[in-house]
Amino acid sequence: MACHGESEDREPEVPEVPGHEARVSDGLKFYLATAYRWGQTNEHWYHVYCGMDRTKALSLGQCEAMDRGGKYGVCVWEFDADGVNYKRLWYYPSMTDDETGPYHSHKIDFYQRLGFFLNEASQGKALLPDPTNPKHLTYQDVPPLPQYMTDQIASCRRMLEVFEEAQDKTEPNEVTKS
Repeated sequence: MACHGESEDREPEVPEVPGHEARVSDGLKFYLATAYRWGQTNEHWYHVYCGMDRTKALSLGQCEAMDRGGKYGVCVWEFDADGVNYKRLWYYPSMTDDETGPYHSHKIDFYQRLGFFLNEASQGKALLPDPTNPKHLTYQDVPPLPQYMTDQIASCRRMLEVFEEAQDKTEPNEVTKS
């Protein structure tokens, strides 16, 4: 597929960068150590190290995994100099069972979707398959939820408002005082 303004029968022109070929082909490697809470890529994560020192990446990765009380698995990635090709070099697991590398938790997705659905349903509308075309979703009126559910949702919403209000009062990058 051609980019905007280019014909499909020719390669796009790439500007020459002096020395670029030498930098990419000289075997340089870059290392990135990333900590994943419970080893899950869709949980909290942060970078521990990024640089050219393989030993430092592995050492800092191992120390971070050990220092976080088993809550974080740390993966050390190795990148080629161009940043395109990469591989997992080593993984220091969190304390969860049978964890062999960072992974996407579909359970988190499930509960997030369920939470969004219940929040909307508590307000009388929900995103459901369109009765005339089940491949499309439309907002539709739904019957009221049971009182115990609406009470719990309202309680959670009040907590959200308290936290958002406190966050709005805090300046960016300012440490909150407890």
